[in-house]
Amino acid sequence: MSNTAIFFRDGLFYPIDLLSPEECGKSLATQAAEHAELNPGTTKVESVDGAVLWSNPAPVAQSTL
Repeated sequence: MSNTAIFFRDGLFYPIDLLSPEECGKSLATQAAEHAELNPGTTKVESVDGAVLWSNPAPVAQSTL
């Protein structure tokens, strides 16, 4: 299993090698979420096989009332 995650931003993407869960005690999804939250503008993080590890929550719609 690869520990590489693909981080997506508007118009680009880049890979990051995450630590194995055995090395750091955190799942790949948890590591991806922590990295994404520190990098505003990240829209999604996937594993190299296409599984979504993290996705930016949809913005809350504002009322026009």
